[in-house]
Amino acid sequence: MSNSQVSLMRTKLEDSGEWDAWWEELLSRTPKNIVRLYDPERDESPAAEPDYPSLEDVNDEADTAADLSEDEMTKYKNLLQIYQLEKRYDSQQKSLVAVRSMIYSSVGKSYLPWLRASESTRKWINSLKEHAGANDEEAIKLARAEYRRVLEKGRHVSTKDIHEWLEEWDVVMANAVKNDISESVGSQWVDDFANVMAPLKAWYADQLRLSISRDEVDKLSYRTVSKEVRTLIKTPSRQKKSELAPKTVKGGAYATTFGGSKILERNQKAFDERMASDAELRKEVEAIRKKALTNLESTMAKGK
Repeated sequence: MSNSQVSLMRTKLEDSGEWDAWWEELLSRTPKNIVRLYDPERDESPAAEPDYPSLEDVNDEADTAADLSEDEMTKYKNLLQIYQLEKRYDSQQKSLVAVRSMIYSSVGKSYLPWLRASESTRKWINSLKEHAGANDEEAIKLARAEYRRVLEKGRHVSTKDIHEWLEEWDVVMANAVKNDISESVGSQWVDDFANVMAPLKAWYADQLRLSISRDEVDKLSYRTVSKEVRTLIKTPSRQKKSELAPKTVKGGAYATTFGGSKILERNQKAFDERMASDAELRKEVEAIRKKALTNLESTMAKGK
């Protein structure tokens, strides 16, 4: 691990609500062969510091190399080679020092007393988890509160700030899925995401809502959808919008069939044209929009 990696921790552990995100980032910043040395769920210990071979290891009476026979010198050279192979200890120690620096610099002052220099990195993690980690019930409450906070923030986001918001969205959704909160199951998160997108890309939001009405939510992933939005927002207008159609989890085109027509809405122009000529679809979309607004207001009211 390099010094640049030490400064990359963006998540700060200052209260229990940040434990999951902080822990996941720490794991992602550390090579797997080093994670094994401090993860509480593993029992692998760092390599022991090797002893430098002495002449006495091959000849109790030898004071200098000149006192060794040819066979003893060969044995001694073999011991030196083994010692060099065991120098992985140094590499491990340097990596663990980098990890400890990341931990120390990314936790709040209230947790610093639990990071004693004399204790192992694994002991540090155990202590932090004990004092900062939330139990299952608390974790669910915190996950739901964070979900609603980010959702409320999304109601006021602009295209300028959408990328920063999407980073927060991905984090809270990962935590929501991990804790299995109801908002992350089924169509709720899709509806909520569509409400955020409506002022920015109304046609895209309508596509998401149609996926709900057509029972195609299972084809979506929150990561896939947020990735598509990043592409939509940052792509120059000269790029073909047909290249920007949302993808399903399996990688195919989003919403493979709507009313027998393959890929009903590939881009905004196509969608608008269909809306203008299809009164039944227009009626359906308007009904979905009204229902979505009602659901959003209800969700926000519950979160207050």
